[in-house]
This record gives sequence, structure tokens and C-alpha cells, in this order.
Amino acid sequence: MGPGELSHDASRSQLSSKLVLRSPRPILVTVLRDGEEQELLAARTGVHVWDGLEEVQRRCERIVRDLNDDEWRRERRARIRIAECTVDAARALAETSSAHSDASAQSAWIDREDGPRLFARSVGHSSDDPVVIVVNGGPGKSHDHLRILEVLADRGWTVVTYDQRGTGHSDRPVDDVWESYGFPEHASDLEAVREWTGHHRVVLLGHSWGGPLVLDYLSRHPEHVAGAVVVGSGAVTDASYESVSWGSRSEDIPPVPEGLDPSCVSWWPSMIQYYPDPSLFEPGHFAGTCHDDISQLVWRNVRKDDVAPRLVHVAAPILVWYGEDDPLAVLRPNLLGALPNADVTDVYIENCGHRPMFQCPEVFYRDIEPWMHTVMH
Repeated sequence: MGPGELSHDASRSQLSSKLVLRSPRPILVTVLRDGEEQELLAARTGVHVWDGLEEVQRRCERIVRDLNDDEWRRERRARIRIAECTVDAARALAETSSAHSDASAQSAWIDREDGPRLFARSVGHSSDDPVVIVVNGGPGKSHDHLRILEVLADRGWTVVTYDQRGTGHSDRPVDDVWESYGFPEHASDLEAVREWTGHHRVVLLGHSWGGPLVLDYLSRHPEHVAGAVVVGSGAVTDASYESVSWGSRSEDIPPVPEGLDPSCVSWWPSMIQYYPDPSLFEPGHFAGTCHDDISQLVWRNVRKDDVAPRLVHVAAPILVWYGEDDPLAVLRPNLLGALPNADVTDVYIENCGHRPMFQCPEVFYRDIEPWMHTVMH
């Protein structure tokens, strides 16, 4: 701009108004005044500014709306893919035969109104065969490693396994708070599985953490239990866990074996303590998936709720099975003392540890199978 002088506010306002119409954003204008350069700020004011903002807002709203529409479409497509995947998984699981029996395998998700959807599996030759429901240890592990017990199907049993809430293929509770993982909730899940079998009375087999879970269910639903087998059972009172010695071979823990699921790697140091001879461990001996958060939620509940007081009136036949090399064998006196009125068969085996179905199967099946047939017949 050439020489000029803005001698009063009216002239300055006139110049600014002309610049406003030509400039979409604030600009600096240099003018000469009294022979000196001065900078004046010319900017949109009043209605011009708001018109521009409103247009920007409208444009942004359109972008947000389009993005939301895209997200909704993506979510919808994802839901469709998940639904299709679930159907495919159900079909694949239902068609998965047993690696331990020539009996037919059936799988299902159990839907109910008062709890999460549960995945269950049944292997047997006939619907008339007696049912044994296997409850795996953990807490926080899937059931699949205990499918080895499906060998009992070829000895006249229908063997049922399931994933506990929040593990494996089973859903988490809708509210998914820590109070949703206590003994009452797990007993409700086990009852849903029992109903799914269509059998009024069954035999229960609980391993490790599954032991207290099975005994708690028995105290609540004695009419549905012909007998219970607890193998390497966990404690029925929280205080008795203090007697368990962990980490006695911590300096000799072998490397994590190939084939162990990544979710279970953090469990390896404690789990290998269950093997007197670690070289006997194979990846198939452990859960397919491990869930640390579920384990913590369950422990937070059960350590505030001892099972022992509920077992005083239990009168059912119970087989208590421990291997002498099992770190949990120190819990045996406490467990036996908590069953004063039950018909208890106490088995304590040398040269076997916490996982007899893998470590000493001949002795294990020799003890449990005849007993199971006796209580069922």
C-alpha cells in the first residue's frame, strides 16, 4: 500500500471494512503514518466471523456423522463376521471327535437367563450311560486338557466337560464384577451343565480347584449327586493354604516348553511344581488357554468364603484321592476333617503327584473307575 495517513477512527474503520470483505482470516496491513510504518490488524468481525464458524461447524458435523456411520457399518460388519465365526466354531467343535475314545462327541453353548453362556462338551456311546461331569482346576483355566478323561467313555460312561465362566469358550457374566465369580455363581453354572446332560443324578469329578467347587455344589444340590471324586483337591478353608509349600524347586525350573499357549506362560513356574519329574510334562497336559484376570477375581471371592462349614451335613459317597508327591497333599487332613458325615473313601498313592491322569494313569483309573460304578449302581 502506498503512502497514506489514517488520521481518525472513521478512516481506519473504512479501510478495515474493505479489507474484511477481501480477507478470509486476520491479516496485518502496513501503512505510513507521519513518515513511519505502522501495522494495523484487519480481521473479520461480527456476522462475518459467525457465518464462517457456522459453516465450519456444519462441515465438521457432516464429517463426524459420516465417521459415525462408517463406524456403525464397521461394527455391524464385525458383528456379522463374529456371528458367522461363532456358528463355524460351534460346528467345528461339535464335530471334533475325542482323541481318547471312539465315542461320539457333542458340544453346545448353554444359554440361560440367570448367568453367562457356557460351553460344554459330552462324549459317550449311549444316552443311557451314567454321566460323570469333570470340573477342571485353576481357577482361570479352560477345560480342554482334562478331555483325557474321555477315555472313561469306552468304559461305560458319558464324560462331560465344560469351560467355567469367563474361560475358554464360555462367556463372562454381563455385569462382570468380582462378586460374579464366587462359589454360588459357579454352583449355578455346574447346575446348568447338569441340567444340559438330561440326567437327574450324576457323578462329579473335581481336580485341584475343581475339588472345592464340586464339594460346594454337593452341599447345595445333594439330590443330584450320586457320588463325588476329588483329585488333588484344593483347600476348603482359606487358612489351610498356608501349609502348602511352593517354589521348592524354583532354581531348577526348566525353560517354557514349545506348544504352551502364550496366555499360560506366566503360569509355568508354579505349574511345573506339580511334577516331581519335570521332564514328564507335555504341553497337552495343561489348559488350552489361561485367564489371569479371571483367576484373580475367583480367588478374591473364595478366600472370603470357606466351604468347610457347608460340608458338615454332606452324607454322599466321596472319594478323596491324593498322590504323595502332590504339593497339595498337605491339605488332605483338613479336607477329611471337613467331611464328618460323608461316606469317605480315602486314597493316598505313592510315587504320583498332582496330575495322576497324566503321571500315573494306570493306578488312577484302577482306583476311581470301580468306585464310580459302585456309587452309580
